[in-house]
Amino acid sequence: MVQVFATTVPSGGDPLAVCEELYRLLNVGDDPEFGEPDPRAVAYRARRNRSLSISDLVRVGGAWFACAANGFVPASSPRILTGPDAAVYGTAPYTGVDTVPATRSAAPSARSEWRGSLAQPRP
Repeated sequence: MVQVFATTVPSGGDPLAVCEELYRLLNVGDDPEFGEPDPRAVAYRARRNRSLSISDLVRVGGAWFACAANGFVPASSPRILTGPDAAVYGTAPYTGVDTVPATRSAAPSARSEWRGSLAQPRP
């Protein structure tokens, strides 16, 4: 896996609800037809990343979740690629937290990291 996005979210929330919120952010959060574009989503797309899709992983706190056909399911920790290995898979590896505010009003304290794009070809 290659990390392609990271943001902060309020702590104490339901991890699956966080996954769903981040799914929406990275799929339509940059599209003005779905409301005010979120600067985090705009920056994500500007790096030429695709939408969050089936088999992509999300980490909320220390727990991993895989995007499935209907929602998210618990997943094992993946092997994370960095450096030159990360660029081989056609994604724009994430290099730092976007300097924009979180969309929720609560103080951000739990870090949620998005991991995307399989690091190894599917069988």
